[in-house]
Amino acid sequence: NPDTTIFPRIANEPTRDDARRALSELAEVFCDFPYVEESSRASTLAALLSVIGRPAITGNVPAFVLEAAMPGSGKGLQAHVISLVATGRTISLYEFPESQEEAGKRIGAIARRALPLFSFDNVKKGVPVGGASLEAALTCNGKLSVRILGLTEAPDFDWYSVVLITGNNIALCGDMVRRSFRSRLHPPTDATFKIGRAHV
Repeated sequence: NPDTTIFPRIANEPTRDDARRALSELAEVFCDFPYVEESSRASTLAALLSVIGRPAITGNVPAFVLEAAMPGSGKGLQAHVISLVATGRTISLYEFPESQEEAGKRIGAIARRALPLFSFDNVKKGVPVGGASLEAALTCNGKLSVRILGLTEAPDFDWYSVVLITGNNIALCGDMVRRSFRSRLHPPTDATFKIGRAHV
């Protein structure tokens, strides 16, 4: 409960050891996810910290690809955990559009909502992730031109959203390869992945 939770006091001049302890406590939230390697866990933590630190970042942040080798691995749960820790709310989910025209509309709608975080959820197999609209959003330096249906002008909207993308064996295309970080899960068995009572 946010109203009754007591957070530890932060030192006026935190040390490197303080930072390491804080990172270790934050990483504990993701301790049960079956990451392929530590760099995958680091990418997930980077996504969470990007949401928290986004208001202080004047430039761009990458997209974060949360992928898995098979369904039921926990990739969607990761996105919700990131959102709950960073914002206190579950994440807004969107289907990834399969056409560039639809992608432009979707990105524009998200810009108008000024979401701090959202996820293109469970990208369909064989759908390449990328395209001009998404790449433009990731490199717009805080201002995104959005074409509104029925209007000739394309007004600028503030863009400070952190983009998550979930799916199985996601195929990135174009410049998305260098504009995103990957986090990959692989359960040790074919059994559906469970964390406590969570079942994804």
